[in-house]
Amino acid sequence: MDSLKPARPAPAAGTRGFALAVAGTLALTAFAGGLGAATQEDRAAEPAAIVEDIDAASVTDVAFMDFLYEGMEIKLQENETLTLSYLTSCRIEEITGAAVRIGRARSEASGPVPMVVTMVDCDGGGIQPTERQGEGGAVTVFRDVGKESPVRVNSTTPLFAFDEPVEELLIERVDREAESLKIAVGGTRLDLAKENLALDKGAIYRATAAGRSVLLRVGSNASRHDNSLVERLIAF
Repeated sequence: MDSLKPARPAPAAGTRGFALAVAGTLALTAFAGGLGAATQEDRAAEPAAIVEDIDAASVTDVAFMDFLYEGMEIKLQENETLTLSYLTSCRIEEITGAAVRIGRARSEASGPVPMVVTMVDCDGGGIQPTERQGEGGAVTVFRDVGKESPVRVNSTTPLFAFDEPVEELLIERVDREAESLKIAVGGTRLDLAKENLALDKGAIYRATAAGRSVLLRVGSNASRHDNSLVERLIAF
């Protein structure tokens, strides 16, 4: 198979001991301790950011790869750190010992240590409208590439995030004939790096799960799983 090939072994998820929550929920519920309560409106909205890393014992309900929503508040104690990336601005923030309020494209943080900001090349974190196929929604089938604008991902090992648990993901190459692949998910996250699979640089694929489809283009200079999460993310 020439469009999906083994990737190099993936590094351990997170640098400070937070395991990948494959079966975790995308919507954050009310948080005790460090994070303000999430309202129904928060959970219904699109996520604003994703947690790249966290080292904060006092914040018990925020973990690696959790989505964060505009208006949420996180209280870090002295020397506790949070690294998050914004999905629409491609802005990565490293915050230490501060009270943090999540914005739409950047955080408000009050603390003694200056925020460290890095800008990366991403395509909105893969956040785009997708339409359910079948009952209750319009049918979106990405057959004619010329009429659709694919999400660009700067990694050959994308991270797929679903707003509800799915059983499997179908990946089909659409710019030329190639073998398709069905991958068992059984949750809300699928990391191709952990599946030891990689997509081809410059290729266009259609990913389908639970009646939703996303068209994606792998960058011609894409690397593997050493990118930030926001550079790898494809959100359904």
